[in-house]
Amino acid sequence: MATMNSGLGGATGYGENSFVTNGPDSGTLDDGSVYVDITSVFGPGGITLFGQNYTGFNVGTNGVIGFDWDSTTYNPEGLEGFNQGPLIAPLWTDMDLSQGGDILWDLDTVNGTVTITWLDVAPSSGAGTNSFQVVLTDTGGGNFDLEFIYEDIQYGDGDTLGNSVGLTDGNGNVYELEGSRDTNDATQYETTSFDSGPAPGHFSTSVVDGTPDVYSIDGTSGADNMDVGYTDADGQDITNQDDYILAGDGNDTIRGGEGDDTIVGGAGDDVIYSGSDSDAAAPTYVQVYNGDNYHGTTGQDFYHWNAETGSNAVIRMNNTPTESGSGDGEADYVVVGTTNNTGTLTIGDFDVGNDRIVLPEAYASISMTNASSPTDYYSDITITYANGNTQSFVIYHDGSTPLTASEVFTTEVPTVTASDNDQLIGGEGDDTFILEDHSGNDTIDGGAGEGDHIDASNLSGPVSVTYSGDEAGDIVSGSDTITFSDIEQITLTNQADFFDASAAATGVSLDAGTGDDTIIGSSGNDTLSSGIGHDTITGGLGDDVMTSAGGEDLFVLTTSGGRDTITDFGTGDLDGDGRFNDQLDVSNLSGGTGPGGSVTRNDVVVSDDGSGNAVLTFPDGEQLVLLGVPPTFMSAPANLYSAGIPCFTTGTLIDTATGPRPVETLRVGDLMQTADEGCQPVIWIGTTHVPHSALMSNPRLRPITLHPGGSLQLAQPMTVSRQHRFVFADPQDRTERFLRANQLLQVAPDQVSVDCPLGGVTYVHVLLERHQVLFSGGVATESFFPGPWSLRGLSPRSVAKLAALLPRLRYLHGLPPKLARMATEQVYAPLARDEISTAELRERLRATRLKQSA
Repeated sequence: MATMNSGLGGATGYGENSFVTNGPDSGTLDDGSVYVDITSVFGPGGITLFGQNYTGFNVGTNGVIGFDWDSTTYNPEGLEGFNQGPLIAPLWTDMDLSQGGDILWDLDTVNGTVTITWLDVAPSSGAGTNSFQVVLTDTGGGNFDLEFIYEDIQYGDGDTLGNSVGLTDGNGNVYELEGSRDTNDATQYETTSFDSGPAPGHFSTSVVDGTPDVYSIDGTSGADNMDVGYTDADGQDITNQDDYILAGDGNDTIRGGEGDDTIVGGAGDDVIYSGSDSDAAAPTYVQVYNGDNYHGTTGQDFYHWNAETGSNAVIRMNNTPTESGSGDGEADYVVVGTTNNTGTLTIGDFDVGNDRIVLPEAYASISMTNASSPTDYYSDITITYANGNTQSFVIYHDGSTPLTASEVFTTEVPTVTASDNDQLIGGEGDDTFILEDHSGNDTIDGGAGEGDHIDASNLSGPVSVTYSGDEAGDIVSGSDTITFSDIEQITLTNQADFFDASAAATGVSLDAGTGDDTIIGSSGNDTLSSGIGHDTITGGLGDDVMTSAGGEDLFVLTTSGGRDTITDFGTGDLDGDGRFNDQLDVSNLSGGTGPGGSVTRNDVVVSDDGSGNAVLTFPDGEQLVLLGVPPTFMSAPANLYSAGIPCFTTGTLIDTATGPRPVETLRVGDLMQTADEGCQPVIWIGTTHVPHSALMSNPRLRPITLHPGGSLQLAQPMTVSRQHRFVFADPQDRTERFLRANQLLQVAPDQVSVDCPLGGVTYVHVLLERHQVLFSGGVATESFFPGPWSLRGLSPRSVAKLAALLPRLRYLHGLPPKLARMATEQVYAPLARDEISTAELRERLRATRLKQSA
């Protein structure tokens, strides 16, 4: 025989709190309940049960503990038909404290226990008494152990209506103990060895993350394939409800289906699917009949009033007195079943703006009387249907003004989408978690092992992955957020994904799949494969291994980046723009000879790694190994440029929609910040490389470097072609006009210098849909203008590509320069500003100097 815990204080030793002495909070000693606040033991967050947090519960005289229900009545239909929230039923039978016995409770803050004792409780009819106990023990984080102890069960067959014993979430997920709904078996409970219990007369279960472990569907020690319909040895099966699955040992494959599942893979290399919710479906309704009085929950509730002729009923949307208008913030619905002549449906806790009454058809007429109770508004409403029948409603609501008919009634039947917020736990071994569309807000814990893997490749849309620390972070997929921990590998989708592991100190392993992805590695040693597409990969700190996988990618190098490796750097030129398919962005590096210490190709040392692969060493010690690319190939200055390492004039920062960017990193489609028309897209980019030999033989090809300050008030040196235009604001009237760099060479030679770099010079041309004023380092300059002088400097291939965009440029060939310039403005666009003549510029600058010296 089991023995209940005692020595808990009070006259009986079972606690100082007495139901009989203190009286019920609801009902009577026959059918009543008392509310027990458990925060002194479990803390302000209380406990978690079936997805909800509770800071207390209602202890009922009839052997139940309710959380959303006041636990006052006995229902002979038992747990199967109960739908008013979670219920713990150690012995749900018809008892009556007015006939004898008491309920006592103890809150032990030292040992972290809440003990509820039904002591010598008499039946509503018949003889004998029952003594049993419920103990909740805090295990941290809202989790708890639950124990039933049966010391003396005397009710015999015929004494009561029967009994229900077990637990339910109130949504049809029921666990019943052996002997539930069998009075003869119940009288043997003090000696029964339950499936889950430490000793005869004891039943126990651990509640973790809201789910009692007795709800688990258990796998075997072998390689199980567990899907909806799988049944374990105890008869528990996987459903489209909220399942708790323990796969056990072996290399298992587990699919939880719909619902808020918890899946624990256990030992072995498991494959776990995230599951997905279903399309909109009909909700599950609480059926309300004549004379019923229902309490709702703080969650979303659905009621179906059968509306029999003459029917009267009460529905409390929340769990407060009828005459209350305290809304719960959820959209609750009452569906009216007929257009019969009825009595009155009284509704409490009507949440204005959320709750609705759904009529079978639109009413023909309506009368409303609005009034107020001492604390809340209420409305008395009568509607008349086309058949002449009437129905009445009294509604207590949370509004501060009288109701309108549109705030109450609708004819649109509600639908719900199944929730699918799963908890997936890999356990030991190298597990794979496969994400599916509409999987809900899942939590994934890879568990032990160094090869746990999240695979998002089945998703139909892109994802955004952001790490919060080592092996942990969030994956956002549409409206779903998957929170993960202990994950070593991730596979992205075939869309344009975003991946940022910069918050992680340990290395990450990534397969980005196809699509134009943005990838940022950790500060550890990463393995990053970008897949096919136009990807941007930033390895970050550490010695990273990066793979283009056949895409056209931009590899962004970072200061203190270690010794990185690109396994398949693409040196082809598919689009014929003079640059390799894969590109290097060295704009974040420092210690170079370019403006502001930027790195140019003259700063790069190329060597051999000992296996015939090129090693690029940068001024501050960063290194990049290009597997399969010979060092002799990369030593050529032209090939360093083609890889994206700037010559003397590239590296100039241009303002874009996302901030300043090196001009050589711009791509077609990038948005440029303009002075007149906001952000405008790039439609073509060209480059012209002039070798040192050509600069020596033709001085007119040599670039001009504008010094800081001067007429344009530059913040730092800028090197441009002689024909490049800048916006000049007239000192007298502030009129904006264009001047060319070679004009400054003529009228203000102290502000510029002519260069002849040994590595030659490369000019980058950025064409927009029309000529625009752009910004570089705070200075207003121009986009590319395809005039005759500009076209003359392009290669035949570049001219052909440009003519494919602007076919009418072909007609300008052979025209005199002045006429060709005028025609360009007709077939492309006029200059964004008028040009100032050299003579006028000289006069304006002379006048300015005289004024400054006066």
